[in-house]
Amino acid sequence: RLVPPPPGRRTVAVSDADILEAQAQLGRMEGMFPAPEGAATLAALKQLIQQKWISPDERIVLFNTGSGLKYLDQERSSCLKHYPGVRMLRRLLGLDDK
Repeated sequence: RLVPPPPGRRTVAVSDADILEAQAQLGRMEGMFPAPEGAATLAALKQLIQQKWISPDERIVLFNTGSGLKYLDQERSSCLKHYPGVRMLRRLLGLDDK
């Protein structure tokens, strides 16, 4: 049984594609390589702004407590291209076929 959030609170589901786009955006704009769960906070924020649950001029803090480096062994090429050192790091760790 799903339990709805308490009054005044909201839950948001984000797609893998939205998470990968948020990872890439954080890489381009902030120079960081967040873990998917950290990027999910930005993807959710975009949804909440679009749904007018949050105003675009509000001050919001997004927490990222993990690094995308722990996911190097997974194929996430659409976001990894924004991190120039990742390809070299993958080769050094023996994670690339090349």
